[in-house]
Amino acid sequence: MVARALSCVARSHVVSGGAHLAATQPRAVVLNDGNAVSLRGPTPLAISVAGQFTVVEEAKGWTPRVLAYFYVLAQEDTELLSFHWHPVGPSPVRTPHLHVGVEVRVGERWLPKVHVPTGVIALQDILLLAFEELSVEPIRDDWGMILAETRS
Repeated sequence: MVARALSCVARSHVVSGGAHLAATQPRAVVLNDGNAVSLRGPTPLAISVAGQFTVVEEAKGWTPRVLAYFYVLAQEDTELLSFHWHPVGPSPVRTPHLHVGVEVRVGERWLPKVHVPTGVIALQDILLLAFEELSVEPIRDDWGMILAETRS
């Protein structure tokens, strides 16, 4: 699902760790060994993707379920938008949120340190944002069909 969606923007490999685990155990997924991948378009943008998922058995078969994610859209070495959901870990913020990479002070806080609530965001939504709002050019002509299929 993740690898297929990412094939719309990158030819880099997606690693899904945990093949030796039981089907329902959490597994990691990482694009390009954790390194940002350049996106095609008039502006030099890049994407980084990492996350964790499990597979659950449903009436229609085995279905992947996202457990955590880190999606980052960057320009050069500056993170522009960082979508996070990490319900387990040291951070006290366990709900899905966005970090905006604009160096603006709001009172005593720097905006990039603020956790803007979002609800769960699908990778496909990040890719659509890149295509529709940030002039990223997909590398596949069938990107719309792939994003629709991998979303369901």
